[in-house]
Amino acid sequence: VPRLGESLDGAVALPDLLRRLPFRRRPDGVTDGEMDAALATPRATIADQTPDWFFASTFVGNPDRAAADGGTAAGLVALVPGRFLVIDPLHPARHARFEVVPAAFTAFPPGAAVPSESATDVMADMHDLAFTLPTDVPAGRQVWRVANSGLAPHELALVPVPEGATAAQAVAASAAFFAGKPAPAELGPGWAGRRAEPVAGVGVTSPGGAVWAQFDLAPGLYAAICFVPGHAEAGMAQLLRVGGELAGQPTG
Repeated sequence: VPRLGESLDGAVALPDLLRRLPFRRRPDGVTDGEMDAALATPRATIADQTPDWFFASTFVGNPDRAAADGGTAAGLVALVPGRFLVIDPLHPARHARFEVVPAAFTAFPPGAAVPSESATDVMADMHDLAFTLPTDVPAGRQVWRVANSGLAPHELALVPVPEGATAAQAVAASAAFFAGKPAPAELGPGWAGRRAEPVAGVGVTSPGGAVWAQFDLAPGLYAAICFVPGHAEAGMAQLLRVGGELAGQPTG
């Protein structure tokens, strides 16, 4: 991939549970043989049998959670020279590799429009175990800038939740969803028959990274959750209202 700088990337949805393809730059010291061995190891969870270099990679962020059966997610990410791996973390056989090399041209010619805060509809910041983002955002197609100002990798997943839900309930229901189970009955009748499935978001992003992603959200109440292992359980979840005011809703 002879391109350096901002690049449009898309994630084509897979007709299964996860539909996530995070982008990461592999550490320079990792050989192809070491990566092949790691990819050949079956795993049941993201942390299971995962080599240290996987988490030491630079996560450039990516538009996440494409709609089922052929949907796409689009955004702008910053690519730097290096070898990249695009992979479903629970199904390592689903992966692709590419290399970014320095180019003799710039991604944006003189006079071309470039992403800016003025062209962004929603600003969101991920820091260590918390989000900074509006509690009320517009419905419909919007451009979000999602940045990581923390010291650890983070992601932002947007999960529709029932009226009256709390962020803690959303985390519990999401844990059940990823385990293939219904929402726990103790969460209340509002969760009956619901799947706490993320519908949009930005994949894991290393500290200092930023992604511009296009979301098309229906009106309603949502939870923003970081699913990096341990982060949601530590409280990295926040409610927001799409297409209306959050007034009267609990925030934890």
